[in-house]
Amino acid sequence: MSTRNTTILELLRDEQTINVRELASRFDVSEMTIRRDLDRLEDKGLVVRTYGGAVATAKLRFLENNVPEHAVSEQKRAIGKLAASLIMPRKRIMVDSGTTTLEVARHIPQDKGIVMATTSLCVAQLLYNSPIDVVVFGGLMRKEFPSMYGPITESALSGFHVDMLFIGCDGAHSTEGFYTTEPRISTLEQTMIQIADRVVLVTESAKFGRRSFVRFATPTDVHVVVTDEGLSPQDRA
Repeated sequence: MSTRNTTILELLRDEQTINVRELASRFDVSEMTIRRDLDRLEDKGLVVRTYGGAVATAKLRFLENNVPEHAVSEQKRAIGKLAASLIMPRKRIMVDSGTTTLEVARHIPQDKGIVMATTSLCVAQLLYNSPIDVVVFGGLMRKEFPSMYGPITESALSGFHVDMLFIGCDGAHSTEGFYTTEPRISTLEQTMIQIADRVVLVTESAKFGRRSFVRFATPTDVHVVVTDEGLSPQDRA
């Protein structure tokens, strides 16, 4: 391990958080060099990357043990990036929990005065120490995924309003609507839809034609669907 990386870890032990720009200035190297250092340290399990920097592993590592064990596909990354490009300056947005919506959060513009609300602890972790103001709703913690749900969450949500909601699904049908596998999550998703002016659904095309357990939205509830090029002509119509 380089002397610079050792010093970065020592700084983290003292301060718990570090900033790319400040580190670049301190070591007189480019910000890209520092980002590569932090990426290598994260690969070794020594830090957790955040927007613009990193935090000590012990602070946030517990979330990673609860995320489903599958890699985020290139399709999901592309969908998230495209969906995030729809966000206009100074908007109030909400990002649902899930791996595709997490990619939306990863690509949210960082300099547009955006306020973001979420029930996802993964999204909150990702945007920790970023310029974005983040509102995190509490409630019961899901065992399957690090996010909140339940009557406390829904009650809190009902007092809010957002310009855009980014939401995922477990199944989709072009004429029937969008599905989730969990009945207890369906009412939460319906509440999120009710407080949003514009609903953007993000999902891989492979989920179309697949009905899950509970329908939480009809096609008319959703204003924009962002998916990949694999969507069939029948589902595009």
